[in-house]
Amino acid sequence: MVHAADIPLAIVGMSARLPGAETLDDFWKLLIEGRTELGELPPERFNPALAYDPHKSKRNRSYTKLGGITENRPFNRDLAPISDELLRHSHAVHLKLAETAAAAFRHAGMDPANPPDCRTGVYIGHTPPSSLSGRVIYARLIGMTAQYLREVPGFDALPAAEREAVIREIVDSVRSEFTDGDPRLILCSNAYHAAGVISEGFRLDGPSMSFDAACASSLRALGHGARALQLGQIDMAVIGGASYCHQDVLVLFSQAQSVSPSGSRPFDNDADGLVAAEGYAVVLLKTLEKAVADGDNILSVIRGIGISSDGKGKSLWAPRKEGQIEAIRRTYRNGLKISDLQFIEMHATSTQVGDATEMSALAEICAGEFPAGARIPVGSVKANVGHTLETAGLASLVKTVLAMQHGVIPPQINVKQLNDTIDWANLPFYVPLEPTRWDRPSADEPRRAAVNAFGIGGLNVHVALEEYVPEVSRRLFPAGGSGTAPPPEQQEPIAIIGMGTVLPGARTVDALWDVLKTGSSIKQEIPADRWDISLGYEADPQKLWRVPARTGGFIDDFEYDWKRHKVPPRQLQTADPLQFMLLDAADQAFRDAGYDKDKPYDRMRTGVVVGTVFCGEFADQLQMGLRLPDFNLTLADSLRKRGVSEEAIAGIAAEYEKALLERMPALIDETGSFTASTLASRITKTFDLMGGATAVDSGDASSMAALTSCIDLLRAGDCDMMICAAGSRSMGYAYYESQARAGQLSTNDVAGPFDADSTGMVPGEGVGVLLLKRLSDAKRDGNQIQGIIHGMGVARCDSLADGFERAIHRGSEAAGIVPGQVSVVEAAASGRPERDAAEAVALLRTYGENRDTPLLLGAASAQFGHTGGASGLVEIQKAIGELNHVQMPALPLAGAARSELQ
Repeated sequence: MVHAADIPLAIVGMSARLPGAETLDDFWKLLIEGRTELGELPPERFNPALAYDPHKSKRNRSYTKLGGITENRPFNRDLAPISDELLRHSHAVHLKLAETAAAAFRHAGMDPANPPDCRTGVYIGHTPPSSLSGRVIYARLIGMTAQYLREVPGFDALPAAEREAVIREIVDSVRSEFTDGDPRLILCSNAYHAAGVISEGFRLDGPSMSFDAACASSLRALGHGARALQLGQIDMAVIGGASYCHQDVLVLFSQAQSVSPSGSRPFDNDADGLVAAEGYAVVLLKTLEKAVADGDNILSVIRGIGISSDGKGKSLWAPRKEGQIEAIRRTYRNGLKISDLQFIEMHATSTQVGDATEMSALAEICAGEFPAGARIPVGSVKANVGHTLETAGLASLVKTVLAMQHGVIPPQINVKQLNDTIDWANLPFYVPLEPTRWDRPSADEPRRAAVNAFGIGGLNVHVALEEYVPEVSRRLFPAGGSGTAPPPEQQEPIAIIGMGTVLPGARTVDALWDVLKTGSSIKQEIPADRWDISLGYEADPQKLWRVPARTGGFIDDFEYDWKRHKVPPRQLQTADPLQFMLLDAADQAFRDAGYDKDKPYDRMRTGVVVGTVFCGEFADQLQMGLRLPDFNLTLADSLRKRGVSEEAIAGIAAEYEKALLERMPALIDETGSFTASTLASRITKTFDLMGGATAVDSGDASSMAALTSCIDLLRAGDCDMMICAAGSRSMGYAYYESQARAGQLSTNDVAGPFDADSTGMVPGEGVGVLLLKRLSDAKRDGNQIQGIIHGMGVARCDSLADGFERAIHRGSEAAGIVPGQVSVVEAAASGRPERDAAEAVALLRTYGENRDTPLLLGAASAQFGHTGGASGLVEIQKAIGELNHVQMPALPLAGAARSELQ
């Protein structure tokens, strides 16, 4: 049987915008000429007066000014034809990515305005840019945080009227940048929009998701797009990476002491850290067989992709060669061998420990693979364009494909003396310091290379590439296959063998069912420790900096047992609480499946995918810490005008910082919570899992994106067990205010989903975890099977109702059922009238005809609030409870149901 992961893939188009290179031709010229355009960031990206200090270990300061940026030019509608409405709501970073994607389409001979009529998925490595969004968050929260001055020693020496005036001046000054109706207040800078602007803008019909696997994000996105292609779920994949370089990036990496004050020099003896840079890269993929059938210009063939995680190590951040070796080992199968490689593009970021660890991993797995004395070249594009963070893996891949096409390996620059901690004389590798001719080993043997990408937290991806040689490459076609439809064995049902949950009023799955049975709402007035209603609430929905809602589904009784997993108590105080909610729910799921005792499972082949909307409440609080230098300037100006001495001003500022960080300690977190990938890597580190980990953001569908990603990895054979997790903790004032500006919040605290009088959603938070196996494995291992997933459907249409309907039909087809067989539907309904109406119409069209019995309809958000990126898993856990108890709890309606349902 041909395994899905062995189906070769074709790169049919690509594009890149990197520091010093706006096109592929520019990029190749930069590489072959051995140049770099890295340098000090311009003042609009980095303010040295506020953020620079040459000494390390200074909080909120960067000890480097170096970075890499792309050319700043206005968005060109001729390059990426997207709608006016989408343009108004899109961040500049996402628009640059859309232009890059459009260039990749044109490079493939396709018109992005009229793309091929086929199922096309979009998979992007990206985390949200925070320069503009950071200023917006600062303006939203300053009204709350400026109040902390009231308890600051020294500030109370001012007369009461003066104290009030200072606070008011600070708030007004920060918010003066924005006015009512400012379009920047409704820009969507969420990570999922990076994929969505391509999917919606180019009118593509397929999955749309963004991945965070730290520095391996774009190659992790490649891995998921590849598996969807190989399993026949889509016909083409748009794989991309997007990153943005600015002051916050340098400050956060300086806090970890991983940046360089002198330059990017992988492999050099004086390498002292990375140089952060921004970049955009996109490749278009098809299965090789389909690309040949479609007459595409094939740039390169992907022969293998290996994914792993480091498991438990010395710390959350330190890399382990064992995990890297595992990713490399998993790539080579089905006749492909490491000894076939002629070049390796390393992840090498110019850090001494990281580069040496990677070289050690390569040396160990390549030992004995090459003939005695044989040596192949290795390189790292980061010397030329810097470390482009989420885009880094694709930047390396594009470089390697260009080198393969030109038959030349570019020189490795900035190497004066090779790192003397690496035993170069006894390695099968060398660093080419001049352009090096790259010939085929023989006339009928293609050039072959590999690319590494390793993310902080031990998130590893390895990709094997092969030159397209028609007479050789066609031998890779699966015998008798179409290249798109996998055999039935690889559409195997998936068993749910364990569950865990943390929700408002429900700390366990059993407690969840107890709450559901009551039919009562768990929503409550906003707790004082989350935000002050007196400062933020206003019934008028149009009032700027005010919120017309005062309720939500809050978790107010969660206490994590840090002793169970030996988590240092300090981390509990400063890290994102969502980390520990997910850990708790994952632990519940393991215990539910019987794996908390002596029951064995293969940790090497257990992976993690966490669905979540990146950058929740923790990220908002981090922004307030990062903005302390700005706050101190404004504070000092206001106090100075009132005759306060410089010494007193410094004392007040220091005390205010203590007060802020006591309430919002995100800035002093040491676990890397500023990146969503840590939500996944925390689980792999805690449970010592090496099957790979990532976070995925698809907006409200994030948990379903995580689920389909987990199913793909199981069916493709990458893993034997998956932890499918989803979490949402975004209930701070900044989130409420952003949703108010977008018109999404309920102004009616009573009406909920499918209520005729509902005006919007009531936010909620929570976590859900499913433990998954292939059904045959679960039966073999004697697992208790709590539910079976037969199929999932994904679709995108300009019409919401049509999109819902198409997804339902695809899910039914994949499961091998007809809509009339369905008796219960747990809806995504959240109370937002337009979306609820569209879903109701789709349900009526698909399930409403020729029924002998009524369709039973539920919506978890009616009781817990809308849990955003976690909502899909909450609905699944509710549905499993209903199936297993053969009971359907009542859907609480405040009044009449929507007219579409009557």
